[in-house]
Amino acid sequence: MAPLFYLQRYHVKTEAAFTAPDPWNQNRSAPFTVEDYTIAISGSTIRADFKPRVDYVRGIRSNLDGVERLLPESLSALWRDKRVPAEALPRLLREMEPTLENGDHLVLNEIKEDAVMRVVAWVGFGFVSVVPVLAYLYTPDGFPLSLAAPVAIGLAGFGWMTLYFKFYRKKWRRARQTKWILARI
Repeated sequence: MAPLFYLQRYHVKTEAAFTAPDPWNQNRSAPFTVEDYTIAISGSTIRADFKPRVDYVRGIRSNLDGVERLLPESLSALWRDKRVPAEALPRLLREMEPTLENGDHLVLNEIKEDAVMRVVAWVGFGFVSVVPVLAYLYTPDGFPLSLAAPVAIGLAGFGWMTLYFKFYRKKWRRARQTKWILARI
């Protein structure tokens, strides 16, 4: 069964231009541009005044080969905050490439931006953990403790794993990447 829609990367604007050694082309000096993209459903029309909800997906393009290389979110955020100079982007990206995963360039770590989602996740986690205990305490038929305890522990474990895989793993990965980048500039 084919998916209902496909996501596509759309170029929004050129953010900056700089000159630096190109590590993909024998470290020859090359002009680079920092490009801003957004991810949208294919066939969408992106207006000129478009502002993303969280941040742009950024990439660099060398004029030597014209290849677009997406920056991981951690490197993009450090550049945006002026903690990494533009001239260091190609070298750092080249060093990071072997360890990058598919989702590193996407701006999906919304848990750091979206406190409401974090609260909803923790409330849900607490709810699924407490329901079996409440069933034990308040059912007239005497929901057995031997069943309530393992169900509560299992649901709590499932809730924690969901929070970890959905939110915290990405956040902690980005923190490790940020620390690695800052140690190399």
